[in-house]
Amino acid sequence: MILMSKAQSDIISALIIIIIAIGLVTTAYMWGLPLIQKRQDAAVAERVYNYFYQKNQNDDSLSSKIEYVASNGGEDTFSLDINGIWIIKPDENSVSFTFFSRASNVGSSIWIPLTSGATCPPSSGTIGVDRPSVVCTKADTLFDGYNITYKVWFRQLNVSSGTTA
Repeated sequence: MILMSKAQSDIISALIIIIIAIGLVTTAYMWGLPLIQKRQDAAVAERVYNYFYQKNQNDDSLSSKIEYVASNGGEDTFSLDINGIWIIKPDENSVSFTFFSRASNVGSSIWIPLTSGATCPPSSGTIGVDRPSVVCTKADTLFDGYNITYKVWFRQLNVSSGTTA
């Protein structure tokens, strides 16, 4: 028969409590960290969406700023605090921004127009009826996340008689 003294049982009890605490913290960390990262990525995806959405509260979207400078002259700045790739294609009158996220608010790998009544790529529009810019977005799956792309196309606007302006 093995006899344990009171000091030995206190040490074993403390050791068991420490092991249980470490196990609980590790489990919470391994389970909670991916959820926190996903929520952070969802917030970033929403913030980028607001930078490109043409009907946001301040109307400070990229397309609105470009349209304003094109019609009124002058200059303006636009900045994003998100890492991504900017591509400017003068031959198709477009500007695109692509970034990686583990969460997406876009559910398609094909272009989806954010501009009401438009198609992607856009067809010509009518002056006074259509906006000169069309914003489209898509999300391509990549590893454990998405490459989300926002693209602003600038289209030709026609007057109602069929001539261009």
